[in-house]
Amino acid sequence: MGLDNLPSASWEVNRGWMLAANIAADLDAWLRLLALHEIDDLADAEPATMRFRLYHLPARLVDHARRRRLRIERT
Repeated sequence: MGLDNLPSASWEVNRGWMLAANIAADLDAWLRLLALHEIDDLADAEPATMRFRLYHLPARLVDHARRRRLRIERT
């Protein structure tokens, strides 16, 4: 990765960015361990495969009866 590729010149901003990236990696690992261990295609998938097959699902945020709901199509 290298220090030249960090988003800011400020140490505090870069530290927050690295913390957020590490939390995202930990959440991805826990998702694989707890929910995807039985699915052969996704249990050992690369991050790009996980992103395109699981994280980029088409969805809509809908307001109904004074509540917000996330609608995810079944197909």
